Amino acid sequence: MKKLFALLLALVMLFALSATAMAEEAKGSDDTASAPKTLSWFTARRGIQQAELTGEFYQIQDLDIDIWVPDLLQPVEEVSENTFCAFEAENKGAVISVNHLTFDGQPELEDVEKMAVDQGSVSDGLFWINGFDALVLETKAEDSLSVIIMITDGGAMEFAFAPISNPDVYSLASLVMSTIQHHTLDVEDVALMIDADLNSFWTQDKNVTYSDDDKDRSIHIAMWEDGVNAETIKDINNWDEVKNARIGLYNDYMDAFDGLGVKDIALGLDYISEDQDVTFLTLENGEVTYDAFADAA
Repeated sequence: MKKLFALLLALVMLFALSATAMAEEAKGSDDTASAPKTLSWFTARRGIQQAELTGEFYQIQDLDIDIWVPDLLQPVEEVSENTFCAFEAENKGAVISVNHLTFDGQPELEDVEKMAVDQGSVSDGLFWINGFDALVLETKAEDSLSVIIMITDGGAMEFAFAPISNPDVYSLASLVMSTIQHHTLDVEDVALMIDADLNSFWTQDKNVTYSDDDKDRSIHIAMWEDGVNAETIKDINNWDEVKNARIGLYNDYMDAFDGLGVKDIALGLDYISEDQDVTFLTLENGEVTYDAFADAA
C-alpha cells in the first residue's frame, strides 16, 4: 500500500498542478486572483488509470452528488448524526467523511470562506469541480482538508479528508475531490467537464459546444493551433503522430462516457486551421470520418 500511495502522490501532483496552472492561464492574468480553479473528472480519471487504482462511485444518500472512492478505503457502517457517510483505510490511516453543515441565514461560499478563515482555517480558494461551485479549506486543528458545496438554503455538504499531515492522504484528497460530480449528468455538465479537462493540458485554442434537445444530444470539440493553417500543415512531417494524438484523446473521452453512463451523448471532434476555415481531421460516431491527407491521397 505504501508503494501505491507513493505512485499516487506523483501522479496527483502532476495532474493537479497542471490543471490549476492551465486553468488560470486560460482565464487571463487579470482574472487569476479571483477566478475559481477548475477540476475535472476526466483529468482525475487519467491519474486513476495510470496509478492502476480501482474504486467505485458512491451516491451521497438520495442527493444528486456522487464521489469516487478507491478500494483502499471502505464504507464505515456507523456514522454520527450529521455525517452522510464515511470511508476509511483498513489501518485507519486515511478517512473521508461526508458531513452536513448548517449555517444561519443563506450564506454564499465567499461568506463561508470568511467565517472559516476567521476561525483559524486556511482557504485554498474557490473551485469549480465538475459543475459544482466549491470552497476548499485546510484546518490545522483537525488535520483535515474540506471541500464545501452548498446544497440547500442555509445548508452545505462537506467532504473532509484526514489526516492531511500525511502527504499520502493529502495527495489522495487532491485526487478524490476532483471526482465529485452530479449523480445525473446532463449534456452541459459533461461539456463543461471536457472543457475543464482540456484547460489542464491543451495550451492552444479550442472551443467546446453542445446541443441538448429531443433531436440532438451532442458535444462538439474544435481544436486549433497557432501557425497551423492550410499552407503550413503541408510541411508537417508527423501527421500520423498529430492525428493519433487527437484520436487517442477522442477515444479517451468515449471510454469515459461509458463509465459515466452517458452513452446517449454523441461526441464529435474537429482539428482545424488557426483561421477556423479549413478542417484537417474529423472524428464522430467513434471513428475518423474525414482525414484531409488520406482524402487527398
